[in-house]
Amino acid sequence: MKRIIILFTFFILIIFFSKNSYSLENRILLKIDNEIITSIDVFNETKYLLAINNKLKTIDNEDLYKISIKSLLREKIKKIEILKNLKSKEIYIDEVYLDKLVLSTSKKLGFQNINDFNKYLESNKLNIEIIKEKISVESLWNELIYKKFSKKLIIDKDKLRKKIIKDNNKMIKSYLLSEIVFKILNNENFNMKLNLIEKDIKDKGFSNAALLHSISGTQNSGGDLGWITEISLNPKIKNKVMQLKTGDYTKPIIIPGGFLILKANDIKETKNKYDINKKLEELIRFTTNQQLNQLSNIYFEKVKKEITINEL
Repeated sequence: MKRIIILFTFFILIIFFSKNSYSLENRILLKIDNEIITSIDVFNETKYLLAINNKLKTIDNEDLYKISIKSLLREKIKKIEILKNLKSKEIYIDEVYLDKLVLSTSKKLGFQNINDFNKYLESNKLNIEIIKEKISVESLWNELIYKKFSKKLIIDKDKLRKKIIKDNNKMIKSYLLSEIVFKILNNENFNMKLNLIEKDIKDKGFSNAALLHSISGTQNSGGDLGWITEISLNPKIKNKVMQLKTGDYTKPIIIPGGFLILKANDIKETKNKYDINKKLEELIRFTTNQQLNQLSNIYFEKVKKEITINEL
């Protein structure tokens, strides 16, 4: 790791002070089975992460490097597992479907159309093909997780319907949540890991701490979960979240595959009048995605243990 940090210092100086980014020497930093991560990969990943998350512009260079490496490792491991299961030599999804995913991604980032998104990417010296590959990997990974675990999902539709009917026409709280999902490795101490995370939350902010420590799929967005109504939360998590004031975060909550910390970035209360069937569909989707995300994290960590990662 010390060697990589030395390489990083050289690398980061070139990125931020060279007028010509192409002067960056392309070194292999890591080998992950038959995949590699090079200094150019890290350079491009840094540009990508800065483009999709403005909060990263406030983070120091060493942490930015760590986040870029972590993001690339996650992507490469997913790619290896996808190709193994597809028995394919390349990542590919239908172009029409891919274009829809790219449009959806651009809208999440606040762009109204693809042209504006393309202009933004060009201004950040990013190629749309890099974005398409990342979206393809994530889409195929999600498809893989669904195929493997869809039969293990537990969705009690009657219980959800009763919950909706009970809370209909009542004042309901919604929370703008962010998450950090972490696990304790064999050589780690829980209190030391938690102290490190809490120190980074205090010194660098919750979003940057999520980028550094979270193993969830939301890590690259700083753990952002968006607005979630209290009716959507399972009882265990709901009890913890309802104790929060704006800006507070929970103590670690035990979940399958690790621990969850939730922060309430904002709280609002509104009177809801639901279309019962539409709300039921929404709640089923949310509950399904919640379970699949937990299963995805568990499966990813299992796959990661089986993969050889070498520093070069």
